[in-house]
Amino acid sequence: MQPILDKRPPHPYDYKPMNWKRFISLRKWAEKLANETGFPVYLVGSVLEKETPRDFDVSVIMPFEEYERRYGKWPDDPYEQNEYMQHVFRENIRHYFDGRDAIGLGEMVSLDLKFCPDTWWTDKPKLLLAEPKHSYVLQR
Repeated sequence: MQPILDKRPPHPYDYKPMNWKRFISLRKWAEKLANETGFPVYLVGSVLEKETPRDFDVSVIMPFEEYERRYGKWPDDPYEQNEYMQHVFRENIRHYFDGRDAIGLGEMVSLDLKFCPDTWWTDKPKLLLAEPKHSYVLQR
């Protein structure tokens, strides 16, 4: 069976409801991540609206200038943006797997972690999971 509109078929890790046990575990992991990165961590996407989302979207959000300083200039060409995001993901992959295990609590849950500039999610719902104890200071 072919996925519709390039969406993959459901995986056993998908479509787990957010419950208090998962939320507390996610928040504990987010606090660690926020303190390590120096940036706030948010829960975003469908998990805020759907009773049983496909995955849990988590974003570390930093100032746009810092984002470009760390990962290079954001490409103007839309075709290069996917490769750019893959580069950012690979730079931060250890946090992804730490989080996936933290949320799973013995049963796997699909976690989508992204490191994002503050120009994203400006007009969409987001839930603050954790703020860092010490904020990152932009280096110029």
